[in-house]
Amino acid sequence: MHDQDLFLADKQFADQWLARFEAIAGKNRQAPRTKSGADIEIVGMLFPAVPQVFGVDVREFGLQATGYDEVAAQAQAAMKTKSDTVTMYVDSGGGYISKIDTALEALRALGNKKKIVAHVDGGCMSAAYWLASCADEIHATALSQIGGVGAFATYAVAKEGTKMVVRSAPHKGAGIDGWTDEQLAGIQERVNDIGSAFTMDVMASRPDAPLSEVQTGKAWLAKRALALDLIDSLEAASDVLTAAKTKARAEESAKEKAMSDEIKSQIEALRAQISDVTATQKNTQEILAAFSDDPQFAVSQINAGATIEQARAAYADEMRTQLEAAKKEIEALKATGGTEAAGNSGGPAPASSEPSDWSEALALVAKRDNISLSQAGRVCMKEFSHLHPVAARSNR
Repeated sequence: MHDQDLFLADKQFADQWLARFEAIAGKNRQAPRTKSGADIEIVGMLFPAVPQVFGVDVREFGLQATGYDEVAAQAQAAMKTKSDTVTMYVDSGGGYISKIDTALEALRALGNKKKIVAHVDGGCMSAAYWLASCADEIHATALSQIGGVGAFATYAVAKEGTKMVVRSAPHKGAGIDGWTDEQLAGIQERVNDIGSAFTMDVMASRPDAPLSEVQTGKAWLAKRALALDLIDSLEAASDVLTAAKTKARAEESAKEKAMSDEIKSQIEALRAQISDVTATQKNTQEILAAFSDDPQFAVSQINAGATIEQARAAYADEMRTQLEAAKKEIEALKATGGTEAAGNSGGPAPASSEPSDWSEALALVAKRDNISLSQAGRVCMKEFSHLHPVAARSNR
Protein backbone atom coordinates (compact mmCIF):
# COMPACT_ATOMS: atom_id res chain seq x y z
CA MET A 1 0.00 0.00 0.00
CA HIS A 2 1.36 3.43 -0.94
CA ASP A 3 0.55 6.91 0.34
CA GLN A 4 -1.20 7.60 -2.97
CA ASP A 5 -3.92 5.22 -1.78
CA LEU A 6 -4.74 7.54 1.14
CA PHE A 7 -7.02 10.49 0.63
CA LEU A 8 -7.65 13.79 2.36
CA ALA A 9 -10.69 14.58 0.25
CA ASP A 10 -14.43 14.61 0.28
CA LYS A 11 -15.41 11.15 -1.04
CA GLN A 12 -18.08 12.36 -3.43
CA PHE A 13 -15.78 15.09 -4.74
CA ALA A 14 -12.96 12.60 -5.32
CA ASP A 15 -15.23 10.08 -7.10
CA GLN A 16 -16.66 12.78 -9.36
CA TRP A 17 -13.22 14.13 -10.21
CA LEU A 18 -11.76 10.72 -11.03
CA ALA A 19 -14.79 9.81 -13.11
CA ARG A 20 -14.51 13.07 -15.02
CA PHE A 21 -10.81 12.42 -15.61
CA GLU A 22 -11.47 8.96 -17.03
CA ALA A 23 -14.22 10.34 -19.28
CA ILE A 24 -12.22 13.11 -20.93
CA ALA A 25 -8.61 11.93 -20.69
CA GLY A 26 -8.58 10.95 -24.36
CA LYS A 27 -10.56 13.93 -25.71
CA ASN A 28 -9.27 17.11 -27.30
CA ARG A 29 -7.65 19.63 -25.02
CA GLN A 30 -9.59 22.63 -23.74
CA ALA A 31 -8.42 26.06 -22.60
CA PRO A 32 -6.66 25.94 -19.21
CA ARG A 33 -8.36 27.42 -16.16
CA THR A 34 -8.07 31.11 -15.35
CA LYS A 35 -5.97 31.99 -12.33
CA SER A 36 -7.59 33.88 -9.45
CA GLY A 37 -4.80 36.42 -9.14
CA ALA A 38 -4.04 35.39 -5.54
CA ASP A 39 -0.50 34.84 -4.33
CA ILE A 40 -1.32 31.20 -3.53
CA GLU A 41 -3.98 29.25 -5.41
CA ILE A 42 -5.47 25.95 -4.21
CA VAL A 43 -8.13 24.68 -6.64
CA GLY A 44 -9.50 21.36 -7.80
CA MET A 45 -8.09 17.96 -6.93
CA LEU A 46 -4.86 18.10 -4.92
CA PHE A 47 -1.93 15.91 -5.98
CA PRO A 48 1.74 15.55 -4.99
CA ALA A 49 2.30 16.95 -8.51
CA VAL A 50 -0.39 17.53 -11.16
CA PRO A 51 -0.55 14.38 -13.36
CA GLN A 52 -0.10 14.35 -17.10
CA VAL A 53 -1.78 12.36 -19.86
CA PHE A 54 0.68 11.43 -22.58
CA GLY A 55 2.90 14.27 -21.39
CA VAL A 56 0.06 16.83 -21.27
CA ASP A 57 -1.00 18.56 -18.01
CA VAL A 58 -4.53 17.37 -17.11
CA ARG A 59 -5.54 21.01 -16.67
CA GLU A 60 -5.22 21.38 -20.42
CA PHE A 61 -8.24 19.09 -20.63
CA GLY A 62 -10.35 21.39 -18.44
CA LEU A 63 -9.78 19.56 -15.16
CA GLN A 64 -8.97 21.68 -12.14
CA ALA A 65 -6.03 20.44 -10.11
CA THR A 66 -3.18 21.72 -7.97
CA GLY A 67 0.08 20.07 -6.98
CA TYR A 68 1.49 20.32 -3.47
CA ASP A 69 4.79 21.15 -5.16
CA GLU A 70 3.07 24.18 -6.74
CA VAL A 71 1.66 25.33 -3.40
CA ALA A 72 5.11 25.11 -1.82
CA ALA A 73 6.66 27.04 -4.73
CA GLN A 74 3.98 29.76 -4.51
CA ALA A 75 4.57 30.12 -0.76
CA GLN A 76 8.32 30.45 -1.31
CA ALA A 77 7.74 33.07 -4.02
CA ALA A 78 5.36 35.02 -1.75
CA MET A 79 8.08 35.07 0.92
CA LYS A 80 10.20 37.24 -1.40
CA THR A 81 7.54 39.88 -2.14
CA LYS A 82 7.60 43.29 -0.42
CA SER A 83 4.03 43.05 0.86
CA ASP A 84 3.38 41.99 4.47
CA THR A 85 0.06 40.36 3.45
CA VAL A 86 -0.26 37.25 1.28
CA THR A 87 -3.55 36.22 -0.33
CA MET A 88 -4.71 32.61 -0.75
CA TYR A 89 -7.60 31.51 -2.99
CA VAL A 90 -9.24 28.15 -2.20
CA ASP A 91 -11.82 26.13 -4.12
CA SER A 92 -11.04 22.48 -3.53
CA GLY A 93 -12.56 19.41 -1.94
CA GLY A 94 -9.12 18.01 -1.08
CA GLY A 95 -6.96 15.27 -2.52
CA TYR A 96 -4.07 12.95 -1.82
CA ILE A 97 -2.13 12.81 1.44
CA SER A 98 1.24 12.11 -0.20
CA LYS A 99 3.57 15.16 -0.19
CA ILE A 100 1.07 17.46 1.58
CA ASP A 101 3.72 17.94 4.28
CA THR A 102 5.95 19.83 1.80
CA ALA A 103 3.17 22.36 1.18
CA LEU A 104 2.34 22.63 4.89
CA GLU A 105 5.96 23.31 5.83
CA ALA A 106 6.26 26.05 3.19
CA LEU A 107 3.00 27.70 4.31
CA ARG A 108 4.02 27.59 8.00
CA ALA A 109 7.36 29.19 7.19
CA LEU A 110 5.54 31.89 5.23
CA GLY A 111 3.08 32.42 8.10
CA ASN A 112 5.98 33.05 10.48
CA LYS A 113 7.05 36.04 8.33
CA LYS A 114 3.85 37.39 6.80
CA LYS A 115 0.11 37.52 7.30
CA ILE A 116 -1.81 35.00 5.17
CA VAL A 117 -5.46 35.73 4.30
CA ALA A 118 -7.42 32.88 2.70
CA HIS A 119 -10.54 33.40 0.56
CA VAL A 120 -12.82 30.42 -0.09
CA ASP A 121 -15.22 30.42 -3.00
CA GLY A 122 -16.83 27.01 -3.38
CA GLY A 123 -15.03 24.44 -1.29
CA CYS A 124 -12.39 24.14 1.38
CA MET A 125 -12.53 20.57 2.60
CA SER A 126 -10.15 17.94 3.84
CA ALA A 127 -6.60 18.53 2.48
CA ALA A 128 -7.65 21.97 1.21
CA TYR A 129 -8.81 22.97 4.70
CA TRP A 130 -5.61 21.59 6.21
CA LEU A 131 -3.63 23.93 3.95
CA ALA A 132 -6.01 26.84 4.59
CA SER A 133 -5.70 26.36 8.36
CA CYS A 134 -2.17 27.78 8.02
CA ALA A 135 -3.73 31.16 7.19
CA ASP A 136 -4.24 33.89 9.80
CA GLU A 137 -7.73 34.60 8.45
CA ILE A 138 -10.22 32.55 6.42
CA HIS A 139 -13.14 34.25 4.65
CA ALA A 140 -15.72 32.30 2.64
CA THR A 141 -18.75 32.81 0.42
CA ALA A 142 -22.08 31.77 1.97
CA LEU A 143 -22.46 28.52 -0.01
CA SER A 144 -18.88 27.36 0.40
CA GLN A 145 -18.37 23.99 2.11
CA ILE A 146 -15.87 23.98 4.95
CA GLY A 147 -14.27 21.21 7.04
CA GLY A 148 -13.92 17.52 6.32
CA VAL A 149 -11.12 17.13 8.87
CA GLY A 150 -9.91 13.54 8.64
CA ALA A 151 -8.59 10.91 6.21
CA PHE A 152 -9.84 7.81 4.45
CA ALA A 153 -8.51 4.97 2.30
CA THR A 154 -10.17 2.95 -0.47
CA TYR A 155 -9.10 -0.50 -1.65
CA ALA A 156 -10.54 -2.94 -4.14
CA VAL A 157 -11.97 -6.21 -2.91
CA ALA A 158 -10.25 -9.25 -4.36
CA LYS A 159 -12.29 -11.16 -6.93
CA GLU A 160 -13.03 -14.84 -6.77
CA GLY A 161 -10.35 -16.96 -8.27
CA THR A 162 -7.50 -14.80 -6.97
CA LYS A 163 -4.39 -16.88 -6.67
CA MET A 164 -2.99 -17.78 -3.32
CA VAL A 165 -0.38 -15.27 -2.09
CA VAL A 166 2.71 -16.44 -0.26
CA ARG A 167 3.95 -13.67 2.04
CA SER A 168 6.83 -13.21 4.46
CA ALA A 169 4.76 -11.14 6.90
CA PRO A 170 1.06 -10.67 7.64
CA HIS A 171 0.83 -7.26 5.94
CA LYS A 172 2.87 -7.95 2.79
CA GLY A 173 0.70 -8.04 -0.34
CA ALA A 174 -2.35 -7.00 1.65
CA GLY A 175 -5.52 -6.90 -0.46
CA ILE A 176 -4.33 -9.11 -3.30
CA ASP A 177 -6.26 -12.08 -1.99
CA GLY A 178 -8.69 -10.21 0.23
CA TRP A 179 -8.29 -8.50 3.59
CA THR A 180 -7.68 -9.97 6.95
CA ASP A 181 -8.83 -8.28 10.13
CA GLU A 182 -5.19 -7.67 11.06
CA GLN A 183 -4.48 -5.99 7.71
CA LEU A 184 -7.56 -3.79 7.98
CA ALA A 185 -6.55 -2.85 11.51
CA GLY A 186 -3.15 -1.75 10.18
CA ILE A 187 -4.80 0.42 7.54
CA GLN A 188 -7.11 1.87 10.16
CA GLU A 189 -4.13 2.72 12.34
CA ARG A 190 -2.48 4.69 9.50
CA VAL A 191 -5.68 6.51 8.66
CA ASN A 192 -6.21 7.35 12.34
CA ASP A 193 -2.66 8.70 12.67
CA ILE A 194 -3.08 10.97 9.66
CA GLY A 195 -6.51 12.12 10.84
CA SER A 196 -5.10 12.85 14.30
CA ALA A 197 -2.24 14.95 12.88
CA PHE A 198 -4.74 16.86 10.74
CA THR A 199 -7.04 17.49 13.74
CA MET A 200 -4.16 18.64 15.95
CA ASP A 201 -3.04 21.18 13.34
CA VAL A 202 -6.54 22.55 12.95
CA MET A 203 -7.03 22.84 16.72
CA ALA A 204 -3.67 24.60 17.04
CA SER A 205 -4.73 27.28 14.56
CA ARG A 206 -8.42 27.26 15.64
CA PRO A 207 -8.33 26.70 19.41
CA ASP A 208 -11.92 27.91 19.90
CA ALA A 209 -13.35 25.35 17.49
CA PRO A 210 -15.14 22.45 19.29
CA LEU A 211 -12.95 19.35 19.05
CA SER A 212 -15.99 17.06 19.32
CA GLU A 213 -17.33 18.52 16.06
CA VAL A 214 -14.04 19.02 14.23
CA GLN A 215 -12.83 15.42 14.59
CA THR A 216 -16.02 13.96 13.09
CA GLY A 217 -14.78 14.60 9.54
CA LYS A 218 -17.99 16.46 8.76
CA ALA A 219 -18.16 19.43 6.38
CA TRP A 220 -20.47 22.42 6.87
CA LEU A 221 -21.77 25.31 4.85
CA ALA A 222 -19.90 28.55 5.59
CA LYS A 223 -22.51 29.94 8.01
CA ARG A 224 -22.29 26.90 10.30
CA ALA A 225 -18.53 26.76 9.86
CA LEU A 226 -18.39 30.37 11.08
CA ALA A 227 -20.35 29.46 14.19
CA LEU A 228 -17.86 26.64 14.83
CA ASP A 229 -14.94 29.11 14.42
CA LEU A 230 -13.58 27.23 11.40
CA ILE A 231 -13.62 30.48 9.40
CA ASP A 232 -13.54 34.18 10.30
CA SER A 233 -16.26 35.78 8.19
CA LEU A 234 -18.81 35.41 5.41
CA GLU A 235 -17.83 37.62 2.50
CA ALA A 236 -17.80 37.70 -1.25
CA ALA A 237 -14.42 36.17 -2.00
CA SER A 238 -13.94 38.23 -5.15
CA ASP A 239 -14.55 41.49 -3.29
CA VAL A 240 -12.38 40.53 -0.35
CA LEU A 241 -9.65 39.29 -2.63
CA THR A 242 -9.68 42.58 -4.51
CA ALA A 243 -9.54 44.51 -1.23
CA ALA A 244 -6.70 42.36 0.04
CA LYS A 245 -4.71 42.83 -3.17
CA THR A 246 -5.36 46.58 -2.99
CA LYS A 247 -4.13 46.61 0.60
CA ALA A 248 -1.05 44.63 -0.34
CA ARG A 249 -0.30 47.06 -3.17
CA ALA A 250 -0.82 50.00 -0.78
CA GLU A 251 1.61 48.44 1.71
CA GLU A 252 4.14 47.89 -1.04
CA SER A 253 3.70 51.47 -2.27
CA ALA A 254 4.12 52.80 1.29
CA LYS A 255 7.34 50.81 1.69
CA GLU A 256 8.67 52.10 -1.62
CA LYS A 257 7.81 55.69 -0.62
CA ALA A 258 9.48 55.26 2.77
CA MET A 259 12.56 53.88 1.05
CA SER A 260 12.49 56.76 -1.45
CA ASP A 261 12.18 59.32 1.37
CA GLU A 262 15.07 57.71 3.21
CA ILE A 263 17.26 57.85 0.10
CA LYS A 264 16.30 61.49 -0.45
CA SER A 265 17.19 62.28 3.15
CA GLN A 266 20.58 60.60 2.77
CA ILE A 267 21.24 62.52 -0.45
CA GLU A 268 20.37 65.83 1.24
CA ALA A 269 22.67 64.98 4.14
CA LEU A 270 25.52 64.23 1.72
CA ARG A 271 24.87 67.46 -0.14
CA ALA A 272 24.98 69.37 3.15
CA GLN A 273 28.31 67.71 3.98
CA ILE A 274 29.67 68.61 0.55
CA SER A 275 28.47 72.18 1.02
CA ASP A 276 30.18 72.37 4.42
CA VAL A 277 33.42 71.02 3.00
CA THR A 278 33.26 73.45 0.08
CA ALA A 279 32.61 76.39 2.41
CA THR A 280 35.50 75.35 4.63
CA GLN A 281 37.84 75.07 1.67
CA LYS A 282 36.77 78.49 0.38
CA ASN A 283 37.26 80.06 3.81
CA THR A 284 40.73 78.50 4.11
CA GLN A 285 41.76 79.82 0.72
CA GLU A 286 40.49 83.32 1.58
CA ILE A 287 42.45 83.43 4.86
CA LEU A 288 45.65 82.22 3.18
CA ALA A 289 45.27 84.83 0.45
CA ALA A 290 44.45 87.68 2.87
CA PHE A 291 47.46 86.96 5.09
CA SER A 292 49.93 85.64 2.53
CA ASP A 293 52.68 87.78 4.12
CA ASP A 294 52.02 86.24 7.53
CA PRO A 295 51.35 82.49 6.96
CA GLN A 296 51.92 81.67 10.62
CA PHE A 297 49.02 83.92 11.61
CA ALA A 298 46.87 82.52 8.78
CA VAL A 299 47.45 78.89 9.85
CA SER A 300 46.68 79.71 13.48
CA GLN A 301 43.33 81.21 12.44
CA ILE A 302 42.48 78.23 10.19
CA ASN A 303 43.28 75.78 12.99
CA ALA A 304 41.08 77.80 15.33
CA GLY A 305 38.18 77.41 12.87
CA ALA A 306 37.92 81.16 12.26
CA THR A 307 36.08 82.60 9.27
CA ILE A 308 37.76 85.16 7.05
CA GLU A 309 35.83 87.91 8.87
CA GLN A 310 36.92 86.60 12.27
CA ALA A 311 40.55 86.37 11.09
CA ARG A 312 40.50 89.96 9.88
CA ALA A 313 39.03 91.11 13.19
CA ALA A 314 41.70 89.17 15.10
CA TYR A 315 44.45 90.74 12.99
CA ALA A 316 43.02 94.22 13.58
CA ASP A 317 42.88 93.56 17.32
CA GLU A 318 46.49 92.45 17.28
CA MET A 319 47.53 95.56 15.37
CA ARG A 320 45.65 97.77 17.82
CA THR A 321 47.34 96.05 20.72
CA GLN A 322 50.75 96.63 19.17
CA LEU A 323 49.88 100.26 18.44
CA GLU A 324 48.86 100.86 22.04
CA ALA A 325 52.11 99.33 23.21
CA ALA A 326 54.01 101.62 20.80
CA LYS A 327 52.20 104.70 22.09
CA LYS A 328 53.14 103.83 25.65
CA GLU A 329 56.74 103.37 24.62
CA ILE A 330 56.73 106.74 22.84
CA GLU A 331 55.35 108.39 25.94
CA ALA A 332 58.10 106.75 27.98
CA LEU A 333 60.77 108.05 25.54
CA LYS A 334 59.35 111.55 25.71
CA ALA A 335 59.42 111.43 29.51
CA THR A 336 63.15 110.53 29.49
CA GLY A 337 64.03 113.04 26.81
CA GLY A 338 64.51 110.34 24.18
CA THR A 339 67.72 109.01 25.73
CA GLU A 340 66.42 105.36 25.92
CA ALA A 341 66.60 103.41 22.72
CA ALA A 342 63.53 101.39 21.74
CA GLY A 343 64.17 97.66 22.13
CA ASN A 344 63.79 95.26 19.22
CA SER A 345 64.42 91.65 18.42
CA GLY A 346 67.39 92.51 16.25
CA GLY A 347 68.89 95.18 18.56
CA PRO A 348 68.90 98.95 17.99
CA ALA A 349 69.35 100.01 14.40
CA PRO A 350 72.71 101.63 13.60
CA ALA A 351 72.62 105.43 13.38
CA SER A 352 73.84 105.27 9.81
CA SER A 353 70.79 103.19 8.84
CA GLU A 354 68.15 105.16 10.74
CA PRO A 355 65.04 105.25 8.49
CA SER A 356 63.30 108.53 7.85
CA ASP A 357 59.71 107.23 7.57
CA TRP A 358 57.56 104.16 8.24
CA SER A 359 58.02 102.61 4.79
CA GLU A 360 61.80 102.76 5.06
CA ALA A 361 61.57 101.24 8.53
CA LEU A 362 59.53 98.29 7.24
CA ALA A 363 61.91 97.68 4.33
CA LEU A 364 64.96 97.97 6.56
CA VAL A 365 63.75 95.47 9.20
CA ALA A 366 62.32 93.02 6.61
CA LYS A 367 65.70 92.93 4.84
CA ARG A 368 67.77 92.95 7.99
CA ASP A 369 65.85 90.17 9.78
CA ASN A 370 64.80 88.29 6.62
CA ILE A 371 61.11 88.36 7.56
CA SER A 372 57.85 89.34 5.88
CA LEU A 373 56.55 92.89 5.83
CA SER A 374 53.70 91.89 8.16
CA GLN A 375 56.18 90.50 10.68
CA ALA A 376 58.45 93.49 10.12
CA GLY A 377 55.54 95.73 11.04
CA ARG A 378 55.41 94.18 14.50
CA VAL A 379 59.16 94.68 14.98
CA CYS A 380 58.96 98.27 13.72
CA MET A 381 56.17 98.99 16.22
CA LYS A 382 58.83 98.41 18.88
CA GLU A 383 61.91 99.92 17.19
CA PHE A 384 60.47 102.75 15.11
CA SER A 385 57.03 103.34 16.57
CA HIS A 386 57.61 107.10 16.33
CA LEU A 387 57.62 106.75 12.52
CA HIS A 388 54.21 105.03 12.40
CA PRO A 389 51.66 107.27 10.64
CA VAL A 390 49.41 107.25 13.68
CA ALA A 391 52.25 108.27 15.98
CA ALA A 392 53.37 110.95 13.52
CA ARG A 393 49.91 112.50 13.54
CA SER A 394 49.77 112.46 17.36
CA ASN A 395 53.10 114.38 17.53
CA ARG A 396 51.87 117.25 15.36
